[in-house]
Amino acid sequence: MEAQPEKLIATTSRLQYFLASITPGKTIYIDFEGFKLGRNGTISLLTIHIIDGLTLDTSLDSSNAETALAELRDRTGIIDITALQQRAFSTSSNANSTLKDILESPNITKYIWDVRRPANALWYLYNIRLAGVIDIQLLDSFTRESPEKPVRTMASRFYQQVHNVSWMTEAEQDEWIETRDVVEYWADPKIWEKRPLGKEVLKYCVGQVVYLPRLVKALEVNARGRRRVEEESGKRVDRATGEEYDPDAVPDSQSPFGYVR
Repeated sequence: MEAQPEKLIATTSRLQYFLASITPGKTIYIDFEGFKLGRNGTISLLTIHIIDGLTLDTSLDSSNAETALAELRDRTGIIDITALQQRAFSTSSNANSTLKDILESPNITKYIWDVRRPANALWYLYNIRLAGVIDIQLLDSFTRESPEKPVRTMASRFYQQVHNVSWMTEAEQDEWIETRDVVEYWADPKIWEKRPLGKEVLKYCVGQVVYLPRLVKALEVNARGRRRVEEESGKRVDRATGEEYDPDAVPDSQSPFGYVR
């Protein structure tokens, strides 16, 4: 997976153009990065991957799958919150829709892996309350054979799931894992604040969202199950934006679904 400097959005003009493609009814996949992400830290980058009816065909051979992935990556933008600051959320697209409007809209579905820290950071740093969220971590918990097992933060579970359902070849998986390790384990904790952004950081951001549609497809549930996951995702946002929530504390590890589906 190549670095994606052309996907970096660090000016209001580029942001306006990108936001214009996110309209009511669209589905987006999002990932937030920052130093100590939460009310006591920063939001440095927001990566958004846009889907509007593109079908992911698991029967594709490796060459066609790579073409499909390239098309998916073309729908990805990395918004530089550090560079744009408040303008990232207040700049209007040609359709008069701001990023704040999009994040708060219940009519734009947003898939994210573990919404808690991002929801806390958005609320306390920018007065933005996420809506229309489906937490993929909860979706994963709902579809597991043993729902009584803890949810935990499950970062390792996230990577395991993506490997299981993505189109990545072995070489691509190795590159993705190497990029993850460089960014998450070996780099300066304040890597998100450094400018210019390194190519490994950009690759990491794209990798965090571009495979999520396939993961969501693999975790597909019926309408009743989706409603339950949506409800629990909303409750997570409620708790994360409450005054008593501490984003730096050990996260609640209990699955909300118990034994009853």
